[in-house]
Amino acid sequence: MALVLLALLAGLVVPPSLYAQDPEAYFPPEVDRSLMTSGFLAGHPDLDARKRGMDAIGRQHYGTARTAFLRAARYGDKPSQAMLGEIYWKGLGVERDPVLGYVWMFLAAQRGYHDFRAWSEVYWQGLSLAQRQQAQVRGLAILESYGDAVAVPRLERVMRRELGKATGSMLEHPEQLMVITSYDTTPPRGISPQAFYADMYWKPAKYRQLQDRLWKAPLYKRVDVGPVEDVSARARGTSPKR
Repeated sequence: MALVLLALLAGLVVPPSLYAQDPEAYFPPEVDRSLMTSGFLAGHPDLDARKRGMDAIGRQHYGTARTAFLRAARYGDKPSQAMLGEIYWKGLGVERDPVLGYVWMFLAAQRGYHDFRAWSEVYWQGLSLAQRQQAQVRGLAILESYGDAVAVPRLERVMRRELGKATGSMLEHPEQLMVITSYDTTPPRGISPQAFYADMYWKPAKYRQLQDRLWKAPLYKRVDVGPVEDVSARARGTSPKR
C-alpha cells in the first residue's frame, strides 16, 4: 500500500481554522443532541471519543485530546484524524512533527472531504522534499492501522454488537418499546425508540451517508495556492523549464 499524493489545485478553498472551540461544531447537525446518551455513544465510539477530544482541546488539555482522537481515529473518524494532523503540525502538547501532521491530515482527506482535503494540500506545500519522502514511508503504518479498509469494519462491528444488545433487551421487556429512559440527566428523560434507533444512526451505510453530508459541504474561504512547482528541480539547484 502506498500513499497516493493528491494533485495540487489552483483556487483551492481553505477554512480559516481547522477546529472550532465549540465542540458541538464537530458533530453532524442532523444528530439530535438529546440522543447523545451513554447508551448511544457506546454504539458510536467514534463520536464518543471525538467529543472527549474536542472537550479536551477546548480546555487546552492536548495530551488528553490526542489520546481521545487516537481512539476515534481507530474507528475511521475523519474529523479526529484531522485534529491529530493539527496537533502534530502545530506541536500542540507534543514535539512538532510536520511529517506526521501531514500523514494524519492526508488520512482525514481519504474520503474527499473538502476541509481536510484542503488542509492536506496546504500541509503538503509546507513540507520539504525530504519530508515528503518521509511521509511516503511513515504513512504506511498509519494507513494499515487507521485507514478505512480496517477502521470502517471495526466501527461497524461495534455498532452491530451494541444494537443487538439493546434490541434484544427491548424484546425481552416489551414495555421498553414505548419509551427509552435516559438517566444521563437529572431528572431522567424519555426518548422515542423510533428516533433513537433511526437507521441513519445505526445502519452503517446510512450512518456513513450522514457523515458525508456534513463533511462534503462546500467551504467558504478562498486562497490561491499557485501553480504546481517542480520541487525536484529546485532540489538540484536548477530552475524548472517554463
